[in-house]
Amino acid sequence: MALSVFLAVVVESLFSVLVHLEAINWYKKSSLQGYGVASNNLAGMLLAGCDRTSASTFEADKLFRIAREQGFLHAPQSSDYL
Repeated sequence: MALSVFLAVVVESLFSVLVHLEAINWYKKSSLQGYGVASNNLAGMLLAGCDRTSASTFEADKLFRIAREQGFLHAPQSSDYL
């Protein structure tokens, strides 16, 4: 019983990682095509560490700036969001 619960948790965790990585991939593609919402959401995902690396405030700040330049005016203007 305990093994099956453990395996279920591992599978769910791996699935979650794959979903996040797929979302990051699509947000990157959309951001490169000029979609400000995608740039903003990608920055948020990177801040949250959804790419399984440490949170990157430098990269997030850059993406938030790009999102504003792309017309998404709701993106944070400084790193005060942390």
